[in-house]
Amino acid sequence: MRGGMTLAGGVVLLALLCGCGGGPVVGKATKLAVPADFYPLKPKPVPAVWSSTLEEGLARARHEGKPLLVFFGTDWCLNCRAYTKSMFPEAEFIEAAKPFVLVKIDVDRDEKLADRYAVNGIPDVLFMDPQGTVLERVVGYQAEGLYKWFPRALEKFEREREGVSRSASRQPTASPAG
Repeated sequence: MRGGMTLAGGVVLLALLCGCGGGPVVGKATKLAVPADFYPLKPKPVPAVWSSTLEEGLARARHEGKPLLVFFGTDWCLNCRAYTKSMFPEAEFIEAAKPFVLVKIDVDRDEKLADRYAVNGIPDVLFMDPQGTVLERVVGYQAEGLYKWFPRALEKFEREREGVSRSASRQPTASPAG
């Protein structure tokens, strides 16, 4: 190659310019612009599984022995979208919500259910037991997150479950006819 650089010479020059020459690098190293998700240091969280009907959620909750987190909202509500697009996909939310069966209800599509649970403002988050009894209600967007409500709802669920098991164990047993 006349007057040009060979491939090997170009590689050596590039290595020297990048500071890969084996010797000490003089001056400051410059950072290359690499997209934040280029090197996936943390695995992306597995999205939470949401039921789309209360009946399905209640059946899962009874089967798994868990309380429910029921989200009432719509696509056009900005605060609802803040939950569904920002908070619900976060790894912190997904981890914190594991003790719950998650249900997402669109109030425009299921107005009767929204009326049954007296949903007057959205977003409205209900924590329920597997029989559909409301344990806790959070109306409106919570900027600090719903996380602070989780322990309270779980505590109410556990107290209710313990109360049911205690009252069941105190029931008189039938004595044989004699």
